[in-house]
Amino acid sequence: MDVLTSSPGLEKLSLMQAGTDLRLSPDWYSNDSEPVVPPDFIDARGQPRPRYHPVDLPCLQELGFSFTESDLACDLIHLIRSPSVTSLTLEYVKFDCGPLLELLCGDPPRFPSVTHLRLVRLMSIGSGKVLEFLRTAAAKVTHLHVNAVNCPTLKEIIFLSRWMALERGELLFPKLRELTAEGLSPRNIREMVQSRPTRGRSERIRMRRRDWVDREDENMTWLRENTNVDLVEGSSDNEEDG
Repeated sequence: MDVLTSSPGLEKLSLMQAGTDLRLSPDWYSNDSEPVVPPDFIDARGQPRPRYHPVDLPCLQELGFSFTESDLACDLIHLIRSPSVTSLTLEYVKFDCGPLLELLCGDPPRFPSVTHLRLVRLMSIGSGKVLEFLRTAAAKVTHLHVNAVNCPTLKEIIFLSRWMALERGELLFPKLRELTAEGLSPRNIREMVQSRPTRGRSERIRMRRRDWVDREDENMTWLRENTNVDLVEGSSDNEEDG
């Protein structure tokens, strides 16, 4: 953590394959006389987390967690104060992601300025927590990347978006301009786009070429007539879809 405190100008921070083997030094545990991160949070095992010295990273703009344990991600987010984060990646976060999403969509949200959000293979989350996260933490998102290959949790974003628009009259991602989708069919994407008013629709759709199975698909025809569609190879083309 000395690296963080000595890098107030840090603009990009990414953790990969980090877990329980990464521990904070005892020197970072605070005592009652020092300003601390509030200790009123519980880890995935129901145990209180330690209290740490907060670290100010005012210049941090990009934050990412890849193949990282959810508990550790929560610890780091509690540790840093970074109001300028505009890009957030949650990729293959291990174990229960519920506490992580709850932390991100607190009042106020941890990173209120996020405009670029990348979600990849998030598991073990109830739709209620996903919805609250999307309504609050993603309120300013203009660029959304969803990789839902073998991931029912993220496929629910389509249902939640349609339900909120049609039943509640509320748009998820009200500022969305570009959607990148992997593991979602043209029908899935059309349902999401079509449920939004014209002024609230994505200006650009980027989707995996392999997700366009039927070349005569009327849903793809509709998307091409009503949005700008780019076909890309996708980051998960070497994986089997479930």
